[in-house]
Amino acid sequence: MQQSSALRTLERVLSRAVAVGDANKQSGPILCSLMGLKEQPSSTVEFYGLLNKAQEEAEEIKKIPEIDRYLQALEDLRDRFARQNVWSDQW
Repeated sequence: MQQSSALRTLERVLSRAVAVGDANKQSGPILCSLMGLKEQPSSTVEFYGLLNKAQEEAEEIKKIPEIDRYLQALEDLRDRFARQNVWSDQW
């Protein structure tokens, strides 16, 4: 089975964000920091790009049993981050 770099990277970033993210801090700086990016609004484009690439990769591996629940989780994440202002909403 081919491994997915975007899916793995997204999983690592979000797992670390959950583990070390401060609920009193803004989401944007947390995500940027964990991705090794400058903590500025324009850097979040990289996070959204990663999120989109992860979904594209997941769509390509639909042969995996029960992948639909993971695809739904990715869609939910995209919706969440599309509605959230990561520079004003707290983690």
